[in-house]
Parts: sequence; structure tokens; C-alpha cells
Amino acid sequence: MAPCFCRLLVLLVISNRSFSMIESFDVNVKDSDSFSALWQFQFASGGRLDLDVQLAQSDQLMQPNNTIQILLMSKQEIQPLQKATLEGVCAKPNFSFAPTIWQVPLGGGVLFSASFEHNWNTSEVVYLLQLNCHRVAGKVSVNLIAVNPGGEYLSLEEVPFEYLFKYTGLVWTILLILWSASLIPYRVFNIRLQLLYCLIPFFEVLVALLSYQLWMTRSRTGYDHRGWYWTSSLTSGLSKGVFFAQMLASSKGFGFLKHTLDRIERIEVLAYSVAVLVSYWLYHYLGGMLLFLLVIIYSSALRLIFKCVLENCQLLVDQLRILERANYETKDTPVRFSSSSWISFCLGFCEAQHAQEIPSFNCCICLFGLTASSLGNNHVPGVLMASRTIESDNSASFVRFRCVFYCSVV
Repeated sequence: MAPCFCRLLVLLVISNRSFSMIESFDVNVKDSDSFSALWQFQFASGGRLDLDVQLAQSDQLMQPNNTIQILLMSKQEIQPLQKATLEGVCAKPNFSFAPTIWQVPLGGGVLFSASFEHNWNTSEVVYLLQLNCHRVAGKVSVNLIAVNPGGEYLSLEEVPFEYLFKYTGLVWTILLILWSASLIPYRVFNIRLQLLYCLIPFFEVLVALLSYQLWMTRSRTGYDHRGWYWTSSLTSGLSKGVFFAQMLASSKGFGFLKHTLDRIERIEVLAYSVAVLVSYWLYHYLGGMLLFLLVIIYSSALRLIFKCVLENCQLLVDQLRILERANYETKDTPVRFSSSSWISFCLGFCEAQHAQEIPSFNCCICLFGLTASSLGNNHVPGVLMASRTIESDNSASFVRFRCVFYCSVV
């Protein structure tokens, strides 16, 4: 066997096979030396596991010593493997590098199926692993039932998800009611933008309720209900598309600086929103390298938003300067009000991006640094915007952001 100097960090990257605990799945083992995790679960004291594994027969696996080993190990037993190499682990025909809860070599012309039952007396995280030291290809079928006391089919580390989505949905419902109620006194005015933003908490409520139903089904029955899973995923992607559509429309001045968008702007907003939605769905369902597609489209959409924000900021500044040159008092003018509303929107957008953990949140810092610089202030706080003021110094307006620490924008 060729030496392998890569450490077994793959053991720390566990596949998503811990959310339906009455489960059957197949694993295609490639003809290369490998050591990977197939499944993970955290048992409580009194938890029980029924496990059955089968290896499809093949000419290769009928040869003596050509085996694929199946191991069940605790989190503590895995620790020594973090500094090991495959060459060291495979030094002996049967795995003996670290203690195991259970292990069985399948193949070698002898054994092609095995079963295991166990009750846990203490709380413990366990991993199901496959070790292929002989570079033989094979198909492993796994059937298991993992259950904690009280008929709880979720791993202990996943039990909080049910309550998390339940109370998240409740919070978003309250916010939706409060937002809608705050619009009632202004219903005779133009509040199209405010009504449009009702869609954000509305979709968040839907996502939370569907996710709660999904996790509750997993907890009670042990099965991953595919209908709830796909509905929840589709709704989550749709909420992302709607969010970006609103951000793009607002960045172009809709509701702030103009009554409606022209045809080209509407097409642009629609195209970017659909691109975000589709890329999110593709990555969510197919994974892998599609993450790069998602990042590229996110970055492109954010770049367009930042570009439109800067252009509109410059437009407002130019209008204010024209009024100031004409010796008009700008304090109570519509332009001043639009400027104030626009900066509030910019900060709200920044905070929303941060809350959704979009990686390019740091771009917001650069954006508003440049914005404030163009408004006449060369020392702009960079991170964790907490409050803002808009001031005038008889020549130009500028934006001051308060934050934890500062960076200079020249």
C-alpha cells in the first residue's frame, strides 16, 4: 500500500446521517485506501442501537484478506486517530490502532453480513466508520435503529432543533403582527414598500413552521419525512430569493427615491433574484462544488446592490449641495428626509446581511466607508454599527457610524 501522509481529519467531518434514526442507506466504497465516517449519533443513558450491515459480494471481495472493515467507535476512542496516518492504521490486517465498541471485517470470501445490538449506560457520542486498507471496491448496506429513552429518535445534539424552530416561528409571528399593525395608521399613504417588506417575516414564519414540523416528525417517528423536508427546503430558498429581490429593488431607490422601477431595472432585479434562488436550491440539493456558484452569484448580487447604493448616495449629496449653494435651509427639505431614510435603509441592510451570516458582510464596511468618505468624513468606523447620525457642517452632509473600533478611509 502506498504511504498516505494525510491525517485522518475526515473523521471530524461527519455526514448528515443523524437526523432520521430508523434508516437504511448504501455506501459505495471506492477502490482506494480510505477511512471515513458513515454515521453519527449521541446516545443518552438508556439509549439503544440495533445495527445490521451487509456487503455486496464481488470477485474481488471473494479473495482472502480482501476486506472492508466496519467500526463503531466513541468520540474518546477516535481521539488517537487524529494524529494517525492511513499507513499506520493499516499496519495490521485487522484494525487494532485504538479500542472500539464493535468492529467486523466484511469480505475476504468469508463474512458478508453482521449485526450488532447495544444498550448505553452513559451518554456517549458514537461514530460508524468504514476502513478500506486493501483498496477493494464494494457496496455496504446499512440498516439501523437508534433510539433514546422516551421514544426520542433524535440524537441528543439535535433535540434542541425542534424547540428552536418552534420559538423562532413564534417570534417571527409576533414581529409580523407588530409590523402589520404599525402600518394601519398610514394605510391612506403610499406604503407599498413597507407592505412589500411584510414578505420577509411572512416567509420566515413559513420556514420556521415547516422546519418545526419536519424535526417533530423525525423526533416522534424516527423517519425523515421527505415531503416536509423538500417543502421546507423549497420555502427556505424562496425566502432568500424574495429577500434579495427586495434588497435589489430598494437599492435602486424604489420607495425612497422613485415611485416605480423602469423595465430594465425590473428585469435586472428579477434575474438576480431567480439566480440567487436557483443557486441556493442547487447547492442545497447537490452540494459539492456548487458552493462556488452560490458564492459567485451572492457576490454579484451584493456588488450590484452596493453600486446602486453609492450612485443614489452621490445623487442625494449633489442635490443637497445645489440647495446649499443657493442658500436654502436644507434641514426640513424632502432631500434631507430622503437622505436620512436612505442611510437608515443602508444600515438595516448591513445588519440583515450580518444576521444571515453572508460571508461578504465585510464588503458592507467598505461600502459605507466609501459612502461616508464621499459625504465628507474621512474617519469612518468599520465594524459593528450600533447607531448613526446625520449632521451638517454648512457645506456638506456626512454620515457618522458609531462602532466598537475604527478604521480610516482616505
